[in-house]
Amino acid sequence: MGKIKTLSLILIKLLSVSFFILNVSACAVNDATGRSEFNIVSEEEELRIGKDADKVIRKQYGVYQDASLQNYIDQIGQRLVTVSSRNDIPYYFTVVDSPIINAFALPGGYIYVTRGILLNMNSESELAFVLGHEIAHVAARHGARRLSQQRGIMAASVLADIVFKGAARKYENWVNAGVGLAVMGYGREYEFEADEFGAIYAFNASYHPNAYTDFFNTLLEQEKRSPTWMEGLLASHPPTKERIELVEVDIETLIEREQPDLSTFSTNKKEFLTKINGLVFGEGASLGVLSKTGRYKNKFFGLEFKLKDEWDIFETDSPDALFTLEHIETKQQITLHADYFPSAISLKAFVDKTHSNQGKIRSMTLRQYPIKMRQFIHKYPNNKKDEQYQIQTYGVHQQFGYKIVGATSPDDKAELSKFVDAVLKRLTFIVGPTNRLIVHTVKKGESLSQIAKRYIPLSETAVEDLVSFNKLRSSNLEIGQLIKIPIEKDTKSKKAY
Repeated sequence: MGKIKTLSLILIKLLSVSFFILNVSACAVNDATGRSEFNIVSEEEELRIGKDADKVIRKQYGVYQDASLQNYIDQIGQRLVTVSSRNDIPYYFTVVDSPIINAFALPGGYIYVTRGILLNMNSESELAFVLGHEIAHVAARHGARRLSQQRGIMAASVLADIVFKGAARKYENWVNAGVGLAVMGYGREYEFEADEFGAIYAFNASYHPNAYTDFFNTLLEQEKRSPTWMEGLLASHPPTKERIELVEVDIETLIEREQPDLSTFSTNKKEFLTKINGLVFGEGASLGVLSKTGRYKNKFFGLEFKLKDEWDIFETDSPDALFTLEHIETKQQITLHADYFPSAISLKAFVDKTHSNQGKIRSMTLRQYPIKMRQFIHKYPNNKKDEQYQIQTYGVHQQFGYKIVGATSPDDKAELSKFVDAVLKRLTFIVGPTNRLIVHTVKKGESLSQIAKRYIPLSETAVEDLVSFNKLRSSNLEIGQLIKIPIEKDTKSKKAY
């Protein structure tokens, strides 16, 4: 008992001294804000927490399967990072497969936007402000600062672990806390701060400030339409009207101070709308669903098949790959990629678009469907040890393009060929009720009422809905103007989203 009591007294003194040291040494100047702030999470720890929490986010939401859109969002994000106040760490931008209107950032440079928020945007400038807001959370280290405030007790438990067990520092609770804070927000003070810096970053990247507050106007509309799920989000964020007022002041201050030529600033509305053409909205997972009986179904990309007992299925990190199949006995693997095209595409065009290498060509047709496919068989001779045999199979069904890729050693090419053929025989192509955004190009003499009647004939409020959804100043249109039209395909009567 005496030894335990002595150890306890030593620990109490040690903790007291350590907390004194933490409070003194952890107060440092934040490069983004210029203020001295309390933070006990080092940059190394912040990056590690973000990396681990990113795995949780990807598993929870899923990555939206559109490589072109993912690359586009990343390009805009990286452009903003270069003008931010913290660009000495890597940043990662990801579109997650969720219909909810949200964007969030993890500590350490991991930033996410949902397909739901992209659906409700109308320009690259608006996107830039939202991404700038999330970059600001990372630049100002809001996640690390909140974790520091919430996890002081954890520091004691970690220190106790080290004293009694010599254990390494554990991050599981930090990771979970980081995910929760990121998704629900960092609190009123930090949200206001991120709005201010987000406007500055978008401005410094020459995005036109007229669109910065458009996202908030969308939130105002959603507060009226969907109060249930918005309540949780708004609980940790300032009132939207107040945010609009303060951002407008920030913009006025920037313009007055910098005196910029706003004619050189970009909105990039057309490019943005072109990129989100075909975007899925509403419920639906782009990774597909695997039932308990082993049937994989993907309405998103219009296919399904029944797994054999000797096959395993895995998710992949690639934004255009649905899954990887592995033959349990032979260990052969194949990966299925899928792409959606707003306009129908031919097999030749799809192959030309995605295939760059020449090889032995095998034309084939699936028995259950009159779908022509092309198969390329490649042999990559580096040296005898690294020599690789690869089979790439391409097919097109309606507006979807499919690519199945398998690779193995030349010695096992027969096993790989059998595996690929077995998978192809089990593929079934379906037409699901997936709702996809249509971006319509206005033709000469075409009115908004005519467009509404064409796409949403049974809706009495179609014109008003389209004006609101597209943030139109009026119902007068120009030739070549792009109009977003989300149509629910799984209802008997067509209606606007």
